[in-house]
Amino acid sequence: MNSLRYDLLRDEYVIIAPNRLHRPDMVYEIKTKYPKVCPFCPGNEDMSEKDILRFEKNGKWVLRVVPNKFRSLGIENPYYFKEYEAGSYGAHEIIIDTNRHIKFFEFEKEEFINLFKAIKLRYFDLKNDKKLKYFTCFKNEGIKAGATQSHPHTQILALPLIPVNKLKELERYKTFFEEHGKTIFEKYLEIEPLRTFENDEFCSFAKSLQVCF
Repeated sequence: MNSLRYDLLRDEYVIIAPNRLHRPDMVYEIKTKYPKVCPFCPGNEDMSEKDILRFEKNGKWVLRVVPNKFRSLGIENPYYFKEYEAGSYGAHEIIIDTNRHIKFFEFEKEEFINLFKAIKLRYFDLKNDKKLKYFTCFKNEGIKAGATQSHPHTQILALPLIPVNKLKELERYKTFFEEHGKTIFEKYLEIEPLRTFENDEFCSFAKSLQVCF
């Protein structure tokens, strides 16, 4: 059974998920350009679990959110904390970004809007579960990034704890603000002018590549 295990050497929890060894691996098919039936394409809905969220247009779905069939954490799993182990309670979901079998950079504007809207809706829904403490989403695009499915999709994880590195990160932000009277992001953008978009509500920026010695 999956579980969260406390790593005494690193002072952090890790997810042990043996069931993910059984994921279908389409890397070979992607490389040879002879893919098997895609579980995320229209018409193959029975290959994934029941929809949590669905966007439709003209009577057809354009985005679906489903529980990850090979999830590392699940709402149906036990919730507990012991000295060096915790249950595998949480959420592990898949956003099927679009009904089109394309690359991420080929998205149309509406597909990007749908994706971010879905992330927002799932965040606020999962936030209602008081046992969940941390939400993150990530995307693996392409074989080199570790993707085993070529259809564009995004993964969501909601954990019953906040990762240690994130707690340290938040503490650093808090300390910086108390010492300098401005956020660490304001200072960062003074040093690294890497804004990609900005309006009255938010600013997005590209993080610079750093090599540490």
